[in-house]
Amino acid sequence: MVFFFNSSPRNVIATGSDNFMTSGSPDNLRTAESVKIPGRSPRVYVWMCLVVLLGGVASSILFWHQLRLTENEHGNRRTRLALEAIRADLAEDTKQRVFSIDRLSRIWGLDVPPPEEERKYLAKLVIEENRGFRKIEFVDTANRITEVITLNGSEAGVDRSVAHDPLLLEATMRAAARKGFAATREYTDGSVLVRDLVQPVFNHDQLRGFIVVNVDVRESMIDMLANTLELGYLIAVTEHDVEIYSSDTSDAILKNQWVQRIDFDTAADNWTIFATPGPRLASTFQTSLPEAALIFGLAVTGLLTFLLYLVRVIARRESDLAYTNAELINSFEQRRLGEAALRESEARFSAILEMSSDAVLATDEEQKIILFNTGATQVFGYSEEEIVGKPLSILIPERFRQVHGEYIKDYGAADGQPRAMSPVRPIVGVRKNGAEFPIEASISKLVLKGKLMFTAILRDATERYQAEEALLQMHAQ
Repeated sequence: MVFFFNSSPRNVIATGSDNFMTSGSPDNLRTAESVKIPGRSPRVYVWMCLVVLLGGVASSILFWHQLRLTENEHGNRRTRLALEAIRADLAEDTKQRVFSIDRLSRIWGLDVPPPEEERKYLAKLVIEENRGFRKIEFVDTANRITEVITLNGSEAGVDRSVAHDPLLLEATMRAAARKGFAATREYTDGSVLVRDLVQPVFNHDQLRGFIVVNVDVRESMIDMLANTLELGYLIAVTEHDVEIYSSDTSDAILKNQWVQRIDFDTAADNWTIFATPGPRLASTFQTSLPEAALIFGLAVTGLLTFLLYLVRVIARRESDLAYTNAELINSFEQRRLGEAALRESEARFSAILEMSSDAVLATDEEQKIILFNTGATQVFGYSEEEIVGKPLSILIPERFRQVHGEYIKDYGAADGQPRAMSPVRPIVGVRKNGAEFPIEASISKLVLKGKLMFTAILRDATERYQAEEALLQMHAQ
C-alpha cells in the first residue's frame, strides 16, 4: 500500500515560532487583489488578437487565390503552346496528303499517261501511305467516273455520273475554276463520316479530268494527330461548329477549365481545334502549393494570435505570482509537515514490504537489482547486500537469459499494464546454490523521474506444481 499526501497551501495552520506566525500572518500577506495587472488593458489585447486573426486569414486566402491564378495561367500557357504545336503538325500532315494527291494528278496529266496497271499501283500506294483514304476515283471532263481504285480491288461506281452527286459536282466545278485543290463538306456514308478531296488533272492547261479521293475523316484525323496525342492532351476538331473529330467526349474537352481553341485554315475548309490536358497531365498543372501556403498562413496567424493570448496570460500570471510569493512562508511549514508524513509513509511501506511472504524485487532500466526484500532472500538465498547492484540475470538459468532479456525489452516498449509471466507453465529461477525451481511471477513497470523501473512479485511454485503432478499421477492410475 502506498500513501499519498496532498494539502492546499491556502489552508495552512501555522504552528511554528512567533516570528514565523508574524511573517506569515494575513495582515502582512500581499493578496492578488492588491496587485495590479501590468501592461495594456484587456480590451486592447482583445482587439489586437482580432486584428491579427482577421488580417492573417484574409492575407492567407488572398495569397492562396493568387497562387491558384498563377497556376491556372501557367496551365493555359502550356495548353496554348501545345495547341500551336498541334496546329503546326496538322498543317504539315495536311500538306503532305495534298502533295501526294497533287503528285498523282501530275503523273496522270503527262503527255503519255502511264498504263492502267501502273496508275492503279501508284494510286494504291497513295491509299496505303495515307490512313483514312478509302478509294481513289478518276472523273473525266464529262463528269463520269472512269476508274475506281481501292485496296480490295472493288470497282463499284465505275461509269457513274457525278451529276447526281451535288456535293461532288460542286467540288469539281470549284477545282476546275481555281485550277487547284477543292473538297466537299463532310457527309455520312452509312455510319462513317467521309468527305471527297478533288484535284484537277491538267495537261498543258488542258483539263483532262479530276482525281477524287474519298476520305474517312475520323481515321484520317487519328493518323494525323497520332504524335500530338502522345503529349497527353485531349483534342477535338470542328468545322462550321460541327464536330468532325474528338479524342474524348465533347463535354470532357469543351467544358474543361484548361480548354484552348485555335482556328486552322486547311486546303479543304476552315477548322477549329480545341485542346485540353488529359487527367494525368492536368494533375501536373495543379499542385498542392496553394493549399500548403494557405495552411501555413493560417498556422502562422493562429500562432501569432496565440502568442498575443500568451502575453495576456503572462500579465495575469504576474499578479498571481505576487499572491503566491505572499503565501510562500506559510507553505514552508506545510512542506515540513508533508515531508514528515512522507517519511512515515515510506517507513510503513518498507515494513509492509519486508513482512510480505512473496519475493519482491525491482530493477532499473539496465536490469540491475535495486530492491530485494526479505521474501526474495528466503526464495533465492541471497542477502540484500549480496544482490543489490547485481544483474537480474544471475537469478535466471543461463539458457533462458536471452529470451528473458527480449521479453523485458518488449514489455518496456509496450503499454504500462502489469503482465503475468508464463500463465501456462512457470518460469524457472535459480537459487544461490544453483538449484533451479519454478516461479510464478507478475511484472510491472514505472517511469520515475524519466527513468524506467521494473517491479516483479515472485512466488516459489515448487510445492504447488509437485502437488498438481501427484494429483495427475493419481488420476492416471
